[in-house]
Amino acid sequence: MQQQGQPFCSGEKVQLTDSHGKKMTIQLCAGVKQNVYGGVIAHDVIIGYYPGCHVRVSNVHGDHEYTVFRPRLMDYQLSMPRGPQIIYPKDIAQILSYGDIHHGMRVLESGGGSGSLTLSLLDTVGETGLVTTVERDEQYLELSSYNIELYFQQMPAWWNPCHGDFETQGSQLMAASYDRVVLDLAEPWLYVHEAARLLIPGGIAVFYVTTVPQIEQLIHMLEEQGGWFTPEIVECVERTWKCDGRSVRPNHQMIAHTGFIITSRRMSCIQKDEASSSDNHENSRDEVSSRKALRKTLRSLQEQVQVVRSTRID
Repeated sequence: MQQQGQPFCSGEKVQLTDSHGKKMTIQLCAGVKQNVYGGVIAHDVIIGYYPGCHVRVSNVHGDHEYTVFRPRLMDYQLSMPRGPQIIYPKDIAQILSYGDIHHGMRVLESGGGSGSLTLSLLDTVGETGLVTTVERDEQYLELSSYNIELYFQQMPAWWNPCHGDFETQGSQLMAASYDRVVLDLAEPWLYVHEAARLLIPGGIAVFYVTTVPQIEQLIHMLEEQGGWFTPEIVECVERTWKCDGRSVRPNHQMIAHTGFIITSRRMSCIQKDEASSSDNHENSRDEVSSRKALRKTLRSLQEQVQVVRSTRID
């Protein structure tokens, strides 16, 4: 991740915004020219300049101007290549807030997907913390690894990616070794017992689910197991506004329901020790791209990471 206020360099990603507010994220590479709306931009006219600079392109219809900035983390998350559907920034903000996740914490995450939430967890806990990500799909783990390396411009030393299912990987970790546990799984109630074992007393578990039946089963399991403080359930909707002269009104489109966030604190007095059991621990995924599309995405990310690695000075 480049230092803010420093000039752009080859290998990093930048965000182009035109006069209509339309955004485009590209990766800079010396000597490359890229087609954009309105013409062609040579990356060399951006490299070496500072954030907030303007780039003008021309065609037969006239000039088109872009303003160039480094993408915010949320911009990067929304534009990065993905396989499974990402958790939206509006929900990530609530996960960090309701989960009380901050600098220096040890966080265990399962269901890494494309790496959207993982990026925010790594950015929040910082180099003095630790994020362990458990992902059962090896290609998803590879996908998130590329996205994370591209954002930080190197692989964060405080990230511990693990390939496997949460129950198996979690059983190999020390009890009471994590401050927070974040589960983005289709059937999180199957893993409540393991989450309880791994959390410190007073630690918080955060569950991200998308349907009401999932909420019902999860709350039932938390209550049945005991040792969990009263769960909180929240849903976040996002509506942007437009200000054009004296016309101030909501935009016509909004991001409504994407998921529910359930949080519960681990109590020090455990009332029940029985682990939940199930013959079916398959983690089904909604809206997953085909394997062919995912391989294409991985190839594209590999090329982008190679640009970063070739320009990085060790």
